[in-house]
Amino acid sequence: MSTDCTDLVSISELHRRLTADGVTINRSTLSRYVTRYADALNPVSQGRDTLVSYSAFVRHRAENINLPAGATPARSYEEPRRNAAAKARKEEADAALREIELAKARNQLTSTAQVAEAAREAMTALSAAFDLAVADCAERLAAQPSHDPRTIRPHLRKLKEAALDAFRRTLTTALEAGESEAARADAA
Repeated sequence: MSTDCTDLVSISELHRRLTADGVTINRSTLSRYVTRYADALNPVSQGRDTLVSYSAFVRHRAENINLPAGATPARSYEEPRRNAAAKARKEEADAALREIELAKARNQLTSTAQVAEAAREAMTALSAAFDLAVADCAERLAAQPSHDPRTIRPHLRKLKEAALDAFRRTLTTALEAGESEAARADAA
């Protein structure tokens, strides 16, 4: 085959054109192919690039009996890892969905509305408990003759404990009420 000088392209350009034509082949394979069939393709070295006729390459590849029909390059090593990672994420998501369905079946889920209502009630109770505790704490602090931090800290701890206890009680009561409502609704 003779080389048509007007049709010379680099391996990279050859790869781009073949890919645009729907041929799946990587540049490394193209380079090896051109080297292997150099006598038929007549590649031209120009600096670091190897130039070959695009039409001669396509014609040679179509006539090459050594290529199996429908030859495609081997899958890259990265693909199975990406697929495996995606498959693992999908399995985790499916398992999480199954857990949610199981929790629904067992009435172990609390609706967002119930949680929001319980939080509102608990915050109201927390605020009220703080108001009461602040008044009580202020009286105790006023009764102290000195303003030593060591004498103030126990009163502030009691303030904190009283508020958190009120918050905890209100939240627990609201959640228990929500669970009993859900159980009654499911029974009906």
